[in-house]
Amino acid sequence: MDKQADKKTKRQSSLNMQKIIIGVVLVLIFFAAGARFGVYLSNDQSAPVVGEETAPGMLKVDIKGAVANPGLYDLLEGSRVADALAAAGELSNAETGLLNMAAILVDGTELIVPYQSGEIDWNELAQSRGGIYYGSDTADDTTGTTAAMVGMININTATVEELQQLSGIGEVKAQRIIEHREQNGPFVTIEQIMNVSGIGNATFEKIREHICVE
Repeated sequence: MDKQADKKTKRQSSLNMQKIIIGVVLVLIFFAAGARFGVYLSNDQSAPVVGEETAPGMLKVDIKGAVANPGLYDLLEGSRVADALAAAGELSNAETGLLNMAAILVDGTELIVPYQSGEIDWNELAQSRGGIYYGSDTADDTTGTTAAMVGMININTATVEELQQLSGIGEVKAQRIIEHREQNGPFVTIEQIMNVSGIGNATFEKIREHICVE
C-alpha cells in the first residue's frame, strides 16, 4: 500500500509540475503578445497621417530639382520663391535666372529649380502636368503680362537688363550672350544665339520674334 501511495503521490506531483510549467508558459505568451500589441499601438499613434491638412497660416510646397535638400516643405503663407530656395538650399549649378524669385508660393504646388546644363520649357510643363512652376516667363498674377510681351531687342547691343526681358533668359544666360558676342564678334543671324551655352531650340522658339541683330 505504501508503494502505491508513493507512486500516486509522485504522479500527482508530476501533474502539478506540468500544470505549473504550462501556466508559466501561457503567462509568458500573453505577456509577449501584450507587449507587441502595445508597441503596435505606439507606432500607429506616432505614424504620420496621410493627407494631413496644412496648418493654418502655413502652406506646403514640393521643392525639387537643383536644390541640396529636395522634398515637401511647410512654409509660412506669403512666402516667396526666394524663401523656398533658402529653405531647400540651391546648388551651385542651379539656373535661378529662370525663376521669378519674387513670386508668392501657392499651397499644394511644385517648385522645380532648373539646372544650368539643361532647359525646362515652363509652358510645356504647365500644360502637361498642370502645375504652377514660378518661371520668369509665366503669367504674372497681378498684371497678367508675360516676359514674352517685350519689344524687339538687338542681341548685339542689348544690356543684361534688356536681355532679361526675353522669355527664359535670366541673368546668367544674359551674361553668357554678352560674353559670347565679345569673344566671337557680333551675331550675324538670330539663330546664332543658340551657340550660347544653355540656349537651345526651345528657348530660341520663344524669343525669335523678339530679337534681331541689326
